[in-house]
Amino acid sequence: MNRRDPPPDIRARFAVLWRRWGGHLIGALAFVLLAAVVWHLLSGTASTRREVAATPTLVLPPPPPPPPEPEKLPEPEPEKVKPEVREPEPKPQEPLDPPRTTARPVPRRIWATRSPSTAPRRPAPMRSASARDAAAA
Repeated sequence: MNRRDPPPDIRARFAVLWRRWGGHLIGALAFVLLAAVVWHLLSGTASTRREVAATPTLVLPPPPPPPPEPEKLPEPEPEKVKPEVREPEPKPQEPLDPPRTTARPVPRRIWATRSPSTAPRRPAPMRSASARDAAAA
């Protein structure tokens, strides 16, 4: 035996006590742990009802009183107008026909009336680069 080992009578006593009360001790410990978990879940702030702060109200002064109504002027009496009597216009007895001409209208020639300034211009012929240089000099 080691010096650190307790004497055999203490070990035997502990074994007897453990066999008799060990199950009760483990059951009580499990019950306490279960009660602690339930208390922790139910005491969270998510399950408590909080008081909501009242919204601030803006107090405005009362509106100004409406302006007084202007004095009403007496309405002028409408003048009585006599209805005009119109006489119906006389209708001509005979229909008026325009005089007929036997001459044929002359067709207009558009190309003959065009002035030279409005006539389309032909494009200038293309010159080579050497011809342009010679003309510029």
